[in-house]
Amino acid sequence: MMEQERIEGIVLRAMEYKDTQRLVTLFSPTGLYHIVVKRLSSKRVGPLLASSPFSKSECIVQRGQSALFSCSDLSLLDDYSALRTRYAFMEAAGSLARAVLHTQLPGKPAPLLYQLLELYLQKIPLLEEQTPLVVSFQLKLLKHEGLLRLSMYCSLCPHQPAAFLLKGESLCSMHDQQGGISFSREEWALLLSLCEARYIDDLRSHMIPPSFVEKVQTYFYTFPDY
Repeated sequence: MMEQERIEGIVLRAMEYKDTQRLVTLFSPTGLYHIVVKRLSSKRVGPLLASSPFSKSECIVQRGQSALFSCSDLSLLDDYSALRTRYAFMEAAGSLARAVLHTQLPGKPAPLLYQLLELYLQKIPLLEEQTPLVVSFQLKLLKHEGLLRLSMYCSLCPHQPAAFLLKGESLCSMHDQQGGISFSREEWALLLSLCEARYIDDLRSHMIPPSFVEKVQTYFYTFPDY
């Protein structure tokens, strides 16, 4: 008999599969798991909720013949019910999930990132505007992965203010030779503040222009080489 494993994680993605099954992507402190959840039924609400996106669940799994794990038992730990009260909250949670899926691999432990995701999911309903939280999470994730070294000054000449992001480095205009993404002085200060934010009030105080968000998204999904 194959060895079973008990894991706790947050469901990032779920797809209906056949009539009574779901393919679930679960993010846990020990990495991503792709899991087949079987024997789902409308008469058993618990497993349906536990296998839904943005639910924190505990699973007993065993590895199959492929990279998929089979779930023999599934229980709900937290349904993050406050997220489900507004579309904007779910949209923000989806942005956090996409960021994790974009950067993490099965079998790659990331306990600190898991804790960060838990915390940020809890904070989403506490903010009227979720954009600062999403951008902050993405910047912290890049820093966690060693793909971002933000500084007020250029990495190559510490007396010149940084204004460009290129391959994780903070560069001045003289040393940006390969077309990094440029930020104004005010935008650079905003990058630093969001990346280092520690409290919910640090995120609540920011008004973020769409042009700034676009630059961060371009950098996050295009420039880093995962």
